[in-house]
Amino acid sequence: MLSGAALMLVSGVNGAVVFAVVDHGLHREPGFTGVLSAIQGGGTVLGGLIAGPLLRRAGEARLSVTGGLLFAASVALRAAPWEPVVMAASLLSGLGLPWVLVAAFTAVQRIAPRDLLATVSATANTVLFVPTAVGMALGAGLLALASYRPVLYAAAIAGALAVAYGLQSAGSR
Repeated sequence: MLSGAALMLVSGVNGAVVFAVVDHGLHREPGFTGVLSAIQGGGTVLGGLIAGPLLRRAGEARLSVTGGLLFAASVALRAAPWEPVVMAASLLSGLGLPWVLVAAFTAVQRIAPRDLLATVSATANTVLFVPTAVGMALGAGLLALASYRPVLYAAAIAGALAVAYGLQSAGSR
């Protein structure tokens, strides 16, 4: 859950930086963010369609780690000044991040006692989605201090560290 929350914080930073990527990195009009969002949405649909079979085969921890690594890689790739790479990064982002959420909420449903499921689910929802808003504010603040590329690289490293933490904590159980 904490690894997922950290990845959602990174997703907020990633979201705050997209306009700088489009404007400064790709030298495109702001409307191009819609193209990247559509590609990311396509990745999310694809990821959602295959999440169930992957979850049954790999389990929650492996699905979360795989999704987190895809997402962290997508954040780093978004720094590339080449449209095809940034478009691929959008697809990977849409594909990977939902797997983290599917794994987290599946674990909540599996682990929480039945009489506490609603309360635990609501808490998990807050723990996982509030960091996105915080990350957007953080990303905007960081852009005031630095170019978008170092912000993306730092966010990608933070995402990879979050995945490593999740892997380590899953392994210790």
